[in-house]
Amino acid sequence: MAYQLTWQIADRAILITAHDEFSLSDFGALTNELVTGYLKVENAPVHLLLDLSIMEKFPHQLGKIRTVTRDLFQHPALGKIVLVGRVNPLAGCIIDTLARTFRVECLSAASAEDAIRLIEVPALN
Repeated sequence: MAYQLTWQIADRAILITAHDEFSLSDFGALTNELVTGYLKVENAPVHLLLDLSIMEKFPHQLGKIRTVTRDLFQHPALGKIVLVGRVNPLAGCIIDTLARTFRVECLSAASAEDAIRLIEVPALN
């Protein structure tokens, strides 16, 4: 697997570090792992902090990525997605487009610490 999951805040924020060559099958495995083992409705919202800074390759097939990540993006416990650190512009655009497609808020932060501060800010109505 070309990713690692670690809780940044127990049951509330998961840091996903993608590395090497992140493939379409990695997207599928990540979606399955998050949906079955991490996203619990009773803990909603659970935010994803996505660090792509050491990733070398990223799939570009938006339609295929959308298909394999649908269960993740439609999960009722999913909160915000925060892109952490320097992100490949195309990868960032694809993640942001997916999030918008499923009406999930996608933000950017310079570090995991900044990402935590972003998700802890209450929404302004």
